[in-house]
Amino acid sequence: SYLFFNDDDIKLSTNIKISDKFLDTYKAIYNSKLDKNFLKYIDTNNTLAYFSMSMNTENMLREYPKLMTNIYGNMLPQFKEETAIGLELMEVLFDEKAIGELITGDIMFVLNDVAEREITYTSYTYDDDYNREEVTKTKKELMPDFTVMLGSENRSLITKLMKLSLKHRLSEANGQIFKLNKQMTKAPFDMFYTIKDNIVFLTNSENQINSISSNSFKSNIGKHKKLLKKNIVVGYADVKKLLSKMPTNLIGPKQAELLKYMQNNVGEVITTASKVKKGKFYTDQIIKTSGKDGNSLRFILKTIERFAH
Repeated sequence: SYLFFNDDDIKLSTNIKISDKFLDTYKAIYNSKLDKNFLKYIDTNNTLAYFSMSMNTENMLREYPKLMTNIYGNMLPQFKEETAIGLELMEVLFDEKAIGELITGDIMFVLNDVAEREITYTSYTYDDDYNREEVTKTKKELMPDFTVMLGSENRSLITKLMKLSLKHRLSEANGQIFKLNKQMTKAPFDMFYTIKDNIVFLTNSENQINSISSNSFKSNIGKHKKLLKKNIVVGYADVKKLLSKMPTNLIGPKQAELLKYMQNNVGEVITTASKVKKGKFYTDQIIKTSGKDGNSLRFILKTIERFAH
């Protein structure tokens, strides 16, 4: 591992060597890259954070029994035969290709926004005789606006499952957009889902699902295109934007001052993991800083000092 304190960022680079015994397995599982269709539904101008991962589900299911046999067979040698038989049964029961088409292994979580919303909830009051009465109240809470994307190449089966959810009143439909029954989710917000471009979309934003379904979503991928195409895992957060969404009226003056300091001095945080190269996994963690202190190490020391007081 290498830790770099540059003028405007802190970078931790790590490489992890994979045992020759597991190298082919890891190469088979992590040989894919994120489906380019995902890039059409990312607007970094209106994104606070995201996480993406890409792996080959078909190969994972095919290689998993070998991996588990090597790991647990060596850990529990007295049960090596039982472990091998159990995992062989898994191979018989699972159709790797069919599951790999249903769930490709591409996944992305996008945090679009965070905002205070007024929500309703049920409370109870009691009279002088201790009789309980149900009361509906409202309160403000900080709520996320998010979208989850899952890769799937079996649109036919996904569509059948969506229609089945209507039959059993688990959801309701408006054209190609489905809304989950709130009684089932128990969430303080509505949840919507649809399938398009070999992607299953799940979101709590009606605006997002409408723009995706109607082909009016405007993507803006910029520098993130290279990050997402090059790596099997990408984690991104615009800390400056995230902190600007935090309501200062809910915290004390000291915490508000620290929040403002962090907002002025921390920009983006990026974590990446590459495909297997030369028998190794390569990861990077980068924290972008303002560069006002001349060197990011000074920023770290100043931040620790502020937290300490």
